[in-house]
Amino acid sequence: MKKYFPFLKGYRPVLGAEGGFLLDDPKGLPFDMEGYSGVYIIETTDNFKFPYPAGNSKVIYIGKADELRSRLSQHRHHLNRLNNSKGEWGMAEEEPWVGSKYQYMYVHGAKVYYYKCRGQQEAKEEESRIMWAFYQKYRALPVGNGAKSYSKL
Repeated sequence: MKKYFPFLKGYRPVLGAEGGFLLDDPKGLPFDMEGYSGVYIIETTDNFKFPYPAGNSKVIYIGKADELRSRLSQHRHHLNRLNNSKGEWGMAEEEPWVGSKYQYMYVHGAKVYYYKCRGQQEAKEEESRIMWAFYQKYRALPVGNGAKSYSKL
């Protein structure tokens, strides 16, 4: 499967994501990521694009994991809490605070693309490179990323 993110031009993932799946798909998470560290990109499944200072993008969040399957299971758990609640915008009155990235995923859908680290690659370093590439292209971080988790390379 090939997935092109314009901000990753010239970077290995432009050759294609290891895999992609809907975050709230009841069939479960792909097994080919178990035991791998890596980076993942979550984008909207509808046609909505977020306005950034230098263009529009479907990307909601860029993250890294030392154990991809486990981390994406956590994201799925938080999204399912919103999907299963009865309140406005997916929030029940008694529901505790849920990060804005999950609200975006709830409203616009969430498709995940992931890249497994190979050889000497470190997940944090790869995340920093991808975040910096996104920032350079759009002049802002993805809407779901709250802090600057990258360092200028």
